[in-house]
Amino acid sequence: MVCSNRQRNYVLFSILLFLLSACVTQKRRGDIGGMAKLYQNTTAKYNGYFNANELVYLTTLKLEEQHQDNYNQLLPVYDYVEVENPAAIAPDMDQAIEKLSVVINLHRVSKWTDDSYLLLGEAQFLKHQYQDARETFEYLVDEFDPDNLNSRNRHLSQADAKERAAKIKERKKKTSSRSSSSSSKAKKKAREKAIKDNNSKKSTRAAEKARQDEIKARKKAIADRKKNPPSKETETPTEQVVTNPTPTSAPVAKATEPTTQKTSKPKEDKKQEEETDNDNLFSHTPAYYEGMVWLARSQTVQGNYFGSQSVLNDLKFRPKTPTGVQQMAAVAEGDNAIHQENYPLAILSLQKGYDLSEDKKERARLAFILGQLHEMTGNAPQALEHYEQVLSNRPGYDMEFNAKLKQVVLKNKSGGLADRKALNEIDDMIKEAKNAEYRDQLYYALAEIDLAKGDRMGAIEHLKQSVRQPSQKKLQKAESYYLLAQLHYETDDFAPAFHYYDSTQQFMLKTDERLPNVEKLATGLRPIATQIDIITLTDSLIMVSQWPDEKKRELAAKIKKQREAELAARENTGQSTVRPDPLAARATPGNIVRPGQTDIGGSANSTFFAYDDKELKRGLKEFTEQWGNRANEDNWRRSLRPDANTAEQTVVQQEANSDKLEDEELYQILKDVPRNAQDLGRAKSRIEEARFRLGVLLRDNIDRYQLAADQHELLLQDYPETGHKEETYYYLYLDYKDLNDLAKANQYSEAILGEFPQGKFAVALRDPDFYSRQESAEDKLMAYYQQVFNVYTEGDYAQATQLLEGVETQFGKNNALKAKFALLGVFCIGGTQGKEAYTEALKQFIANYPNTTEQTHARELLRLLYGGDPNASRVNNTSSIVTYEDEGEDVLHYFLIILYNSKEASLNDAKSSVYNFNSKYFANRKFQYSSIGLDVQKDIPVIIVRDFKTKKEAMAYYETVEKNKKDFLPDRFRYDAFPISLHNWRQLQQTKRVEDYRGFLDQHYPLRK
Repeated sequence: MVCSNRQRNYVLFSILLFLLSACVTQKRRGDIGGMAKLYQNTTAKYNGYFNANELVYLTTLKLEEQHQDNYNQLLPVYDYVEVENPAAIAPDMDQAIEKLSVVINLHRVSKWTDDSYLLLGEAQFLKHQYQDARETFEYLVDEFDPDNLNSRNRHLSQADAKERAAKIKERKKKTSSRSSSSSSKAKKKAREKAIKDNNSKKSTRAAEKARQDEIKARKKAIADRKKNPPSKETETPTEQVVTNPTPTSAPVAKATEPTTQKTSKPKEDKKQEEETDNDNLFSHTPAYYEGMVWLARSQTVQGNYFGSQSVLNDLKFRPKTPTGVQQMAAVAEGDNAIHQENYPLAILSLQKGYDLSEDKKERARLAFILGQLHEMTGNAPQALEHYEQVLSNRPGYDMEFNAKLKQVVLKNKSGGLADRKALNEIDDMIKEAKNAEYRDQLYYALAEIDLAKGDRMGAIEHLKQSVRQPSQKKLQKAESYYLLAQLHYETDDFAPAFHYYDSTQQFMLKTDERLPNVEKLATGLRPIATQIDIITLTDSLIMVSQWPDEKKRELAAKIKKQREAELAARENTGQSTVRPDPLAARATPGNIVRPGQTDIGGSANSTFFAYDDKELKRGLKEFTEQWGNRANEDNWRRSLRPDANTAEQTVVQQEANSDKLEDEELYQILKDVPRNAQDLGRAKSRIEEARFRLGVLLRDNIDRYQLAADQHELLLQDYPETGHKEETYYYLYLDYKDLNDLAKANQYSEAILGEFPQGKFAVALRDPDFYSRQESAEDKLMAYYQQVFNVYTEGDYAQATQLLEGVETQFGKNNALKAKFALLGVFCIGGTQGKEAYTEALKQFIANYPNTTEQTHARELLRLLYGGDPNASRVNNTSSIVTYEDEGEDVLHYFLIILYNSKEASLNDAKSSVYNFNSKYFANRKFQYSSIGLDVQKDIPVIIVRDFKTKKEAMAYYETVEKNKKDFLPDRFRYDAFPISLHNWRQLQQTKRVEDYRGFLDQHYPLRK
């Protein structure tokens, strides 16, 4: 009993000494004890890093779900990066960043510091804050380089290791005189303790590995590749940190590291075991290597391709780079090469990444991209081989289906599969029930086969079938509409091309690099299509006007029947207000799932005839053919009805009324057909005007000079005395000059000089610089006015007045902006001499400048002054002279929320909602808020969110608001929300006309659609 008490006291005393040894006054990294070190490492990992790691992992999965692969385009290497709304994950990433910041600040001495920097950079990267992420990774690489003696990590780890090694060596010298038996016992105890601790560590690591495998299966392969990290001669495991771009595999990598060190550096391991066993529990490779990969990726997305390749080359030639990181670097190098369209290098790099990867999902994706790259470079056999590799990695059905489809189309294009056989294979795929939701892609593939053999009409028909499929896949609709638009545009069929481009931009992703060109073409073709439609319709009406009456009646009857069919179709489509069931898109021709109906798998169809729509319709048709349309009543047979004798008379009368009504309807249908010479003249005038405008638009909007010339020559041929004759000559001169047809250009130049010698175009032909000089003078005048106006808005009325005195000297008394300059002078008087002088100046201005918009505005200001409006003394209310400016990128911006129904919806509620939105999506930003009245009389308040240092910051906030409106303000609010520079905000306060600013906003602050 006494012995046991002594032992217990001895243990307690030893623990106390151990704890006291850990409690050092100065917490220098090399001085903290084993218990303190264990506490710092454990707390850093499980209190902060672990939770942040889980957030980053789950966020990556969310982004993968948000991304949609477009298999008709080259797949992105990293699917979780190419998303439309990265702001949706901002709250989670802000939370992860906060947790990691705590780890870095409170547990900096732990070995999870470099891991935390790596994960923090990943969180910023996922938020698309690429510059911030790049700076984080640069700091990680600079401060935690294990091979750099001057870096922080090298100083902390290797200096401590050397110091501990020296202490161990000194202790060995002091104990060398001890007996061999005592030494043997000590060694035996040390070995037993090492074996025991090793078993404990193995079980701990096994549990950790099981947890990671279960939660983070997506990146499990990275951990497996880290089973042989490079040996470290002087570093202690305490200072080694590892983490991956996705939070998965650090524990697996740690589990095998001590074994490698024991085989290569037995003495080093022995010293580590003698120093501390706690370090071994948390040993792992540095985060530095993966940090270099992420640094390269950050540079790639920012367009610094050379810098990215330089970082990857440095990593590639480092002998200690782990195999798993080599795989990551190869994939990153392939991505960098794709961004530069260097496809041969991309193929080499991605092939290496594929070979080193053990994750089937990643291998399948890389194989598909390799197949696409080989297809793009004309290597069909290699492409087919890689598509087969996709299938061997057993991907999801979506990728499997597209790989098979790619094989069929590619074999046909390369001659390995006959047209008929390829078409039969795709037709078989169309008939399969499991491919119901992929029929739009299958018809698109048929169109590709048609184009390969030169059948454009067949391709167009298959593409029309593709867009008609009830699929919810926006990406495929975008591809089908885009190809339809291109096919029509290439053949100068501009009216349908416009409609297809317009549909394309409705479905195309905002991140698609083709979208700006699609939007440009849709905008440019819109007025062209309008003029073409006017010409086509009016020409048809003129032709119909020359038909005999019987033929007109037949046409009108066809139009009426067509309209009724369209109306019936719309009614049938809209008869159910229930949202279509998602399974409806998957229904096969023999198993239709109707809107609002749930298809329960395994249930048998009813055989009762009344539940079969086909049987009901067939019976109704047979009844109508035999008995006609009858009311739902008793004694419906004519022989049994009491009014049978008068029935025939009633029917005859109704038929007569029906014929009369039909005549009126036919008249309405043909009301636009010219009926006399006056109508015919108006119709021809419409064609004349539309043809002139069409020629101008073909030149200005899409640079089709020959087509423009053709339209204008046709105009002169059909309407030789057109009112646009002089302008038409000049446009023809410009068109043929651009076409380098100097003979034709001179022909129309001489026509202008001969027929219109005093016209403005003749002046331009004699003196080409005449109008450029005129424009230069106007530009100078406008620039001077803007200078004076800017000085005035800054409140320097004396300087503005001095500038106004020089207007007549520089630009003359009757310059184009004379009234505007004079009104500015009135405002300067109001700003310096008070209300009475301002009132008299307004009266004098009204008398001197009659019938001008400035006079109207001055009258309104004078009325407000006499009416006693509290805001009337604000002389800067100058709506008639306000101009908005694009001041560049590096200008302070505000974000305005203008509420139009603040009486029904509380301003405080709006403020609260905006604050909550910013707390969710911009948790790391500290905004300032204020509210003022834009229009006091109309009770229109404005909430101001500030400050945004640049236009880019304001646009990022604007796009986040537009993409997440449901979280910004509730539906009960009617509001406008937009960014505005400080100067333009002052302008808007003067005019109070948001609609005037809206046009400037759309032009200079365009949202990505």
